[in-house]
Amino acid sequence: MGERGDDHVGVLPGYEWHSMAKRWQTPVLGELTQAWIPRWGWRRAMQSSNPKGLPEWFVDKMYDDYDRGTRRTVLKLYRATADPASTAAELGAAATELHRPALVVWAPRTPT
Repeated sequence: MGERGDDHVGVLPGYEWHSMAKRWQTPVLGELTQAWIPRWGWRRAMQSSNPKGLPEWFVDKMYDDYDRGTRRTVLKLYRATADPASTAAELGAAATELHRPALVVWAPRTPT
């Protein structure tokens, strides 16, 4: 229970999927995106979705490690959680049932 007597937990309320996630959630488009994304496209997608940018070596390693099994798993994950509001509500309800204390650290400059 929160200080205000809250009896629920919000997990990223109001969250909206990034552009790549929306592609992955779309049948056929997700498969096409996973089957054909050149390194330059991967770099552009990763850099545009990260406000501070990522080191080029890190983005290249992500691309190199992004094998067929990982690509299939990403499609399954994003399609199973396609509705962020519903997913947040389910996760919040499940977390509330744990009846465990939690510490949340929120930095003053956390990107939204």
